[in-house]
Amino acid sequence: MNLNDVLPLRPSTSPPPPSPHLYEAPLCILVVDDDPIAREYLAETLRSQGHEVLTLGAAAGAAAVVRERGVDAVVVDVTLPDMRGDVLARRLREEGWGRDLGIVLVSGRTNEELQRLAALSSADAAVTKAEVDSQLLREVIRARRRRHQTSRPGRAVRSG
Repeated sequence: MNLNDVLPLRPSTSPPPPSPHLYEAPLCILVVDDDPIAREYLAETLRSQGHEVLTLGAAAGAAAVVRERGVDAVVVDVTLPDMRGDVLARRLREEGWGRDLGIVLVSGRTNEELQRLAALSSADAAVTKAEVDSQLLREVIRARRRRHQTSRPGRAVRSG
C-alpha cells in the first residue's frame, strides 16, 4: 500500500464545517480558575475557537480586568481560594458595567447544585467540568448574546 491509496489526490469538494466564530466577532473572555491545569484547558478550549482569553487564578482583580480590558464574558470556577465563584458572579453582575457580561459558572459539582448556584448568582449558565468540551463555548456565546445583542458604543471589533 502506498500513500496515494490512503490519501486522496484531489481536495475534498465539500466545505469544512462552519466554525462558531465565523458568525460572530471573537469575544474577549476572562477565565478564573485556581487550578492551573483546568484554567489552561478552559482557556485553550476557547482560544481554539478564535476568542481572546485572559486568565486569573483567583477572584482578586477580576473586576478590574473586566472593567479595564473590556471583557465580554467570564467563565468562573465555583471553588476559588479567595471567594466563591458564584459570589464573584453576583458582584460582577451588580456593577453597572457588569450587566452586559456573559457569565458562565464551571465546577465539578453536580449539575443540579451548579444550576441552583447559577440562578442565585445571576450567572447566565453553568457547565460541569465533565461537559466543558461539548458545552462551554456554546454557553459562553449564548450568555453573551442574551446579555448584549449589539456591540457596545465605542468598542472596536476584534479580528480573529
